[in-house]
This record gives sequence, C-alpha cells and structure tokens, in this order.
Amino acid sequence: MNSYSKPKYLIDISKILQGMPEFDRLLASPLGKLFSLHVRQCSLSGQLVHQMLCRQLYTENIDELWFVFGGHPLRFSLQEFEDVTGLRCYPLPLENELTAATTHCEGDSPYWYTLLGGTLGSLTVKEIVSRLKSESNMPMWGKFRLCLIVIVEGILLCRNQPVKPSAEVVEMVKDVDFFKKISWGRHSFTRLLRMVKVGSYLPTSVSLLAKLKKSSMSVHGFPLAIQLFAFTYVPLLLKYLPHGRDMSTFLDEVVVILPKCKSSHTTTIFDVGNDPALFVMSPKPRQHVFLTSGYCDPKVKHLESLIVSGYHFIKESWSGGDSSRPLLLYAQKHKLLDLTSSSERSETERNGKKNKKRSEPQDC
Repeated sequence: MNSYSKPKYLIDISKILQGMPEFDRLLASPLGKLFSLHVRQCSLSGQLVHQMLCRQLYTENIDELWFVFGGHPLRFSLQEFEDVTGLRCYPLPLENELTAATTHCEGDSPYWYTLLGGTLGSLTVKEIVSRLKSESNMPMWGKFRLCLIVIVEGILLCRNQPVKPSAEVVEMVKDVDFFKKISWGRHSFTRLLRMVKVGSYLPTSVSLLAKLKKSSMSVHGFPLAIQLFAFTYVPLLLKYLPHGRDMSTFLDEVVVILPKCKSSHTTTIFDVGNDPALFVMSPKPRQHVFLTSGYCDPKVKHLESLIVSGYHFIKESWSGGDSSRPLLLYAQKHKLLDLTSSSERSETERNGKKNKKRSEPQDC
C-alpha cells in the first residue's frame, strides 16, 4: 500500500519546537491531539489496512465504511475517526469564509513568496522539513507556520507523490487562528474515503475490487486512522504488535524514531479473527453532528437495529463477496489444511519415505 502520509514528521516537529511557546500553542490546538497518539501504533502496516479494506461491506452510505472482522460488524465513520485520532471533525466553515482565507487580496502577492520564497508550488513537504531542521535562525513566526503546513499537508491530506503543500493551504496559514479552527479531521477523512470506497472516484464496486486486487494501491488522506481504529475496536490485534502495550506518545523524549511495523501478516490477522478470545467493540450510537448526508442505507439501518438488539453475529451470518481470488485456507499454528483422508495420507507418507531412502547416497 502506498501511503503518502508521514506520521514520523510529528517527531521532527516536537524536536524543532521543543521548549518554545509555539509548541504549547500547537498542543493546545485541535492538531495537538496527534502528539498524544501512541507511537508504537503509528507505524503504518499496509497489510493490516488492506486486510480491513478487503473486509468491507458494500453500502450506499457515502460517509462511512462498514467492515466485518471475525464475523462481527464494525463501522468506521467520521465519529470513529475523531475518536481514534483526537482530531476535531465538526462541519467545515462556510464556502465564502474558505474562499476569503485561501485567496490573496488583489494587488498582493500570494503568501507563498513571503513564507517560502522561490517558485510557487515548487517545494515538497520533505524539503520544508529539511529546511526547518537546518535553518536554526529562521524566525519563529515562519517556523510555526511551516510546522502547521507539514502536519496538514504531510500527514493529514497527502494527495500526490511527491507531497507538496498547496498554494491555498499556504495562503490560509497566514491567519493562524483561522487555520487552527479548520476541521482538518473532516477534510482528511473525506479524502481517505474517496480513495477506498465506492463513490465519485471509484464509481462502482467493480472499480473498487480492481483497486483492492492490485499488487500496490495508493491511498490519500490519513490511512493510519483505519489502523488505529482496528487496534481500538479489535484490541486482540495488539497481541502481535511488538511492545503493543507501550503507551509512549510523541511527547515523550525517549521517542527518537518511528519503529517499523512488520508484524501484521495475513496469518497473524487470521489468527486474531479465529481466536476464541476475540472481542470486537460494537459501534457507538450515532451522533448527528458527524453526519454529512441525511440519507441512510436501509440495509445499514437493519444492521444497526440487529446490533442494538444484541444479535449474535457469526461468520456464517455473512454471504456474498468477491470470490475471484484463490481461497486462503486457514489452520491454527499456520499449517496448511490437509484435505486428504488418513489412509491416503499414510500411503503418501510411506511412499515419500521410500523415495527418500532411494535418493540418499550410499556410504563409500
């Protein structure tokens, strides 16, 4: 999975602003909640996120995803996105306010030239981070604004590769107070869903399936939120995360680098889904402030009524799905399922031993 979001920038920013009033100002803003995330859970596992996306249900609700894990239904909406990231996801400002904040006055130059210099749209987020690290004499007003841009464009929005800040976001950071009030969480969530759900970008389930079947798929926005969601609602997944119970955050001085996450494999994810001790949190009651559409798929309404009634879901509760890929057979202890009879298996083993003896070299 190609994710352009780089949570490791939070470590860089904490070092750049450490001990400065601007850092306290950043932590007090809605974006500051990102620094309280547990570091061990913030190294993206493309395998885990992809596995979750392949488990999604097809619904007509445009503003949420539904998954099935171990037979249990899970909802990933703006509400869950805010819960696991801490980012505010209230409605965006009025269009005229956004237009005023993202355009420069007639006769003035774009704020890009004041803050970054050079050619409009030329710098990448990675280059901005390098500049923040190397230019120790940079004015604090500029350093603070660049850190805000890195968080928004380098972690939350992340459109194309290489990731570059847009002229609109740079213009918006001119007014820091307005910039901090923007619902970047909602903006990030919308951009993420656009790339992983049937909608304007992926118009049919066929196009979504084609994307999920590729050997590599790109995702915009903040896909780490899906992983954080999985760890929260399926806590047994933390069993296979090295030091998964380590509660260190990006504010702890002991955090030097973002450790890689290589423990979420198909086998370990299957282990969790088949573990008798599996516990999956049920979706919380909906809060209307997070709804972006007044429409709700009747099938989703029925599903939610079953959840509220305490219906016992099992794997056999779910039918359908795509079956064009080879079937993955699961067996505990990661052994392949042997579907032959015991007599056939014994005969095969005996023949195998005979052949092995014949192939062994004789002593000289």
